[in-house]
Amino acid sequence: MFTRLYNIFKQIQSSAVICLREQYRMRREVADVVNCITYSGDDILITPSAGNWRRTLKHPAFLLFSGEKWIESKKIPTMSCFNEAEANFGINLVMASLRLAGFDFRNRNFFRGTQPLSYAIICLYRAQVEIYQNLIDQHNLAGVVTVNTVDAFQGSEVDIVILSAVRGSYANENSGIGFARDLRRLNVALSRGACVYVLANHSTFMDNRGWKKLFDYAIEKGVVYSSADSLTNTHQIYDLLRRHVQE
Repeated sequence: MFTRLYNIFKQIQSSAVICLREQYRMRREVADVVNCITYSGDDILITPSAGNWRRTLKHPAFLLFSGEKWIESKKIPTMSCFNEAEANFGINLVMASLRLAGFDFRNRNFFRGTQPLSYAIICLYRAQVEIYQNLIDQHNLAGVVTVNTVDAFQGSEVDIVILSAVRGSYANENSGIGFARDLRRLNVALSRGACVYVLANHSTFMDNRGWKKLFDYAIEKGVVYSSADSLTNTHQIYDLLRRHVQE
């Protein structure tokens, strides 16, 4: 609906369409990712506010993780996709990030003197939300980390976003990526957080133009980990996050 109205107004009078060019939420690196994938030329320039404390957030701004063993399954009868291997990595990533942020797991709050951070896991499929919710409950993180679909998060903002792409197939399969190919959904998910960490199976998404741009950008910046299967526990992921902060 919004896209239709945008096109109608632009045809009638280009001055009737105004692009909001200042972004107060995301870090510069995340803004660059969104611009690279979604916008072309000078259509829009996302510029973080100079006074935003999130610009100095002691977390890597953008990372992309890919595990070739992250293979999807489908929930019967809805046929909604879920990916348990990716979700297990994702919850370890959340735990590592919380540790880096100064979270007291025993008392379930942030240590005094640290800036409390908000966390969201954004999933492209409803069935994956249920997988993550079970993991959040198992790790006693309810109320600390929220999880929902892309559509449910539209208009929201948090400090740390974990984007769960869910889809993953074997190299000799050609199952496609369904509505994960919708760049508008990808744009919404990427632009919800100050820092964004994407989980996506490289071989599954490389045939899509938008996702390929995402991988190409991450490779160029040296922030893609295509062998995330080897990051098997929270401690290893924590060390990786800390190295990026120190660089």
